[in-house]
Amino acid sequence: MNIIWKLLFILSAFHIQESFCQTSSILYAIASKDGSVSATCSAQLKVLKDAIGRKDPWGMKASDSSAQKSPGFILGNGLWLGNRKGCLAAQFPLTISLAERIERNMKENLIEGVAPFELDFKVAHIRTNSPWQIYTKAKVEPILHLGLCLPQSCSADDALIMTKEAAAGGLLADVTFLEGRPEVLDVKDLNIKIDFLMRPSLWLVTLLFVGSVVMCFVFKNTSGNYIVRGFDFRHHIKNLYTIKKSELLMPVVKGFKTVLSLVVLITHVAFYGYYAIKDKASVLAAAEIPDFQIFAQMPVLVEAIFITDGFLSCNSFLSNEKLINDIRTLDTKCIILKYFKRIAKRYCR
Repeated sequence: MNIIWKLLFILSAFHIQESFCQTSSILYAIASKDGSVSATCSAQLKVLKDAIGRKDPWGMKASDSSAQKSPGFILGNGLWLGNRKGCLAAQFPLTISLAERIERNMKENLIEGVAPFELDFKVAHIRTNSPWQIYTKAKVEPILHLGLCLPQSCSADDALIMTKEAAAGGLLADVTFLEGRPEVLDVKDLNIKIDFLMRPSLWLVTLLFVGSVVMCFVFKNTSGNYIVRGFDFRHHIKNLYTIKKSELLMPVVKGFKTVLSLVVLITHVAFYGYYAIKDKASVLAAAEIPDFQIFAQMPVLVEAIFITDGFLSCNSFLSNEKLINDIRTLDTKCIILKYFKRIAKRYCR
């Protein structure tokens, strides 16, 4: 009878520990759903769960570096990303030296303890559907980002299956507490794939950058071709700080255009920085104060830039009497060719 009670006590303690790990560690809860993944992934997940349950240093580092509930969820914080460097520290020991003469309350092998297999950091995107979050839907709907330090043998598809099963089973305790109905969208790793290197947009940006550098080099070794003149970077910098008077320059109008461009630039930085901030609702509330309204008029500011730019272009053309006289002596074919040359120069600048 005593043996039976001991077995029941052990099973009860194991069940309590299992429940505690599932509710306290998002990584443990997701790793518990290892029934539908590859054999290697499932075996390594069991080792990972055992390491967390035994509080092995590398298992604790993997759990600590994974997603945890972050404050500010109601105001729009969905970045429960964890720490990718902490996941790397569970795989490779930190190159840090600590003086032995100083007493430290620190677990043994906390630095040296590493996983017996390779780990990889992945990010799961989840639509929580929680009524406890201010739903602004400015640009994008609120998405929860969960960082997961998983074995490298577990692919993104394996992680997606486990996260879906954990969400459906109510194992994401923090999301359940917020009365969420989690909907897992996808899981991504943070490694650059060959598909990224073959994207046309990347090749286009690279081509434009290399072409700009080559054109600047070509300008330095020529007498100043009509097309590549816009790449004389040093000349443009001098024009910004020149104090010489010229009939062809309109400093006031150009300064007005520069101020407008600066405001548009700042607005774009704030606009795309919306993805990285945590308290999105507070930022949107601050955007409604009168001081911020100048940035809210960005479409009008962009139109003002276009009008100012067109005015300066027309003024530059009409003030160049030599160019106008040259155009009068040309035939239609040469005029069209010169027109497209000016467009090409304008585009390159």
